Amino acid sequence: MSTSNIPSLQPTSTSSSNAVSTPHPPAELSHGPDEDERPSPNAAIEGSAAPPPLWRFTWLANRRLRQGLPRYRLPLSLIGGAIVTSLRGRTRNIRADAGRLVVSMPVQPVVFGTANLPRERPFVILPNHYERSTGAWVGWGGIVITHAIAREITGTFPIRWVMTSTWQDCYLGPRRVNPKYLHWLLRRLANLYGIILMPADDVEAFARGAALRELFRALADETGQVVAFHPEAGGFETLITPPKGMGRVLALLDRHRITLIPAGVFEADGRINVRFGPAIEPGSLQLLGDCEAAEKVMLRIAGLVPERTRGVFTDRYVAQCSAEQSKPAP
Repeated sequence: MSTSNIPSLQPTSTSSSNAVSTPHPPAELSHGPDEDERPSPNAAIEGSAAPPPLWRFTWLANRRLRQGLPRYRLPLSLIGGAIVTSLRGRTRNIRADAGRLVVSMPVQPVVFGTANLPRERPFVILPNHYERSTGAWVGWGGIVITHAIAREITGTFPIRWVMTSTWQDCYLGPRRVNPKYLHWLLRRLANLYGIILMPADDVEAFARGAALRELFRALADETGQVVAFHPEAGGFETLITPPKGMGRVLALLDRHRITLIPAGVFEADGRINVRFGPAIEPGSLQLLGDCEAAEKVMLRIAGLVPERTRGVFTDRYVAQCSAEQSKPAP
């Protein structure tokens, strides 16, 4: 679920080889923010460190599959149900479907830092765009996040995602899928789950403005909606620089006093991990420029993922930590 210019998991004790009894955050994260690291009672993770191959099935992808990394597949029963619901012009319950999908995962995910999820709404979740082309679509991280929110916070409030209206780099095996057909499919998916579609093309200024207005209407709704989107608007297993304009959107959200929660998505120990961080300090983005606001958010996300997945923010995160440590104590 990517965006263009914007956007429970608790392991149970069982004898199954896919279960995790007492997961702990990877050692690489031990220097992260001081927060509640107890895993949410229904979740799971996986690890891969090599640079992401393209969407095509290369010899490297096949080799990694042989290494035992799980492949996450959408159940045919849910796909069939979604098609029937779409043909009838109805909507589906994103909470219920996220729960079914989490249960269907071959290895259960692990969620950390759920104490950082606000109990007052609205708020926005800002995860990194984690995707492993050999079987871990970015949507699985979104599914785990949706399920974690639904389990941790009581109520029937909407949970909405923002994603691009089409994808330019989607492949089925060696064949590239025409973005025109993907747009048709994603529009129907958006209608099913209340997803806000952000035009992928910069020239679609009017449609992009309409999507942004829908985003802010959702956050202003009296039901107290939760919205989530990926600031990077794309990418694979390592962090990348957000697109132009993303920082302005983040600063505008901050100016409207919307709580922003960074989230790290990665794989370690053969499972998908989600780690919610503390809210970004209110007012800390509203006066920043586009690049500065985007970088501030991405550095917060970088602190929630292992070093191997920080990508272009690796050195900047280290520099930030060094600068903070060198500040004199108040």
